[in-house]
Amino acid sequence: MAVVCVALLGLLTLLGLLSPQTWLADRAADLRVQTALALGLLAVALGATRHLRIAAGTTGLALVNLLLLWPLLSPGLRPLAPAWWPPALLPRMATMPQGVPATLGPQLALRVMSTNVWYRNRDYAAVRAAVRAASPDIAVFLEVTPRWAQELAVLRDLWPYQRWVPGRGHDAVMVISRLPWREAKPVVLGGAGEADAVRVTVMPGGYPLDILGVHLRWPVTPVTAAARERALVSLAGLARSSAHPLILLGDLNLTPHDGQFARLLAAGRLRNCAASAGLVTTWPAWAMLAGQQVPGLQLDHCLYTRGLTVEQFALGPQVGSDHRPILATLLVPALRHGLAPDHSTFQP
Repeated sequence: MAVVCVALLGLLTLLGLLSPQTWLADRAADLRVQTALALGLLAVALGATRHLRIAAGTTGLALVNLLLLWPLLSPGLRPLAPAWWPPALLPRMATMPQGVPATLGPQLALRVMSTNVWYRNRDYAAVRAAVRAASPDIAVFLEVTPRWAQELAVLRDLWPYQRWVPGRGHDAVMVISRLPWREAKPVVLGGAGEADAVRVTVMPGGYPLDILGVHLRWPVTPVTAAARERALVSLAGLARSSAHPLILLGDLNLTPHDGQFARLLAAGRLRNCAASAGLVTTWPAWAMLAGQQVPGLQLDHCLYTRGLTVEQFALGPQVGSDHRPILATLLVPALRHGLAPDHSTFQP
């Protein structure tokens, strides 16, 4: 049984190396963290029962996965090292990709939030409480049913600018903002229904900035995977052609291990807000062991283009959804300290 398990996990490891060439390779790459953990446990068990040759091969496969995960693992290793450990032998911290400010001068902190509320979730109060506690300038919500749109509209007292775009099924997207926006319109990416995204343009520091709230399809079949890939190509094109800085927020149903993620970053000239956060789990939200979240998948992302700088990335609390919210603080160029005058064509 152990040999069969090792063989299957080895097949997943090798298949994941082919991502993003095939749909199955992408799915194998998605499970890279879980594959590494399973191989590590099997290697320990086989070593303890003196099956040393099989244990050595299993350890080798585990190391292959760990090597592929190293850019995400290394930020979390430094705090675990004892004080006497030589600093030269510690892994280097993965530096947060920095944007190049559009202009020299002051910068303004902009806090953004993304939450897949889950259309089956009925804990409306928990989501609203999380938003009020995080106090983002702009928040994006996914799977917003008509009932959810009504419940989130209660936040209008502090986030008066709101736009809900109904999609097919439960693919609707909603954006709320405490900042006035110049425009807010739906975007059809061609991969996840009638309207896959909402794009709003704000001027937090006197310069235009685009916020793109997105929800893409879960690639559980070749058909839905192909639809998600078409949407990712459209997203990359939007980011690359944007005339001013852009922040992409939402549930992309895409892990950092999937080769499509690297393609999106390269083609869209995008940077990852969570690059130095280590292993991040946004789904499933309730996967806990001894009070700690077990390694799952990061499906929710905050990406940005040049002209911005990342200051912080964090996970939000559990809110009854199957996803955890994500929060990020970015520095945007500002003409002066404080908010720009209201140039909005929309009324609260």
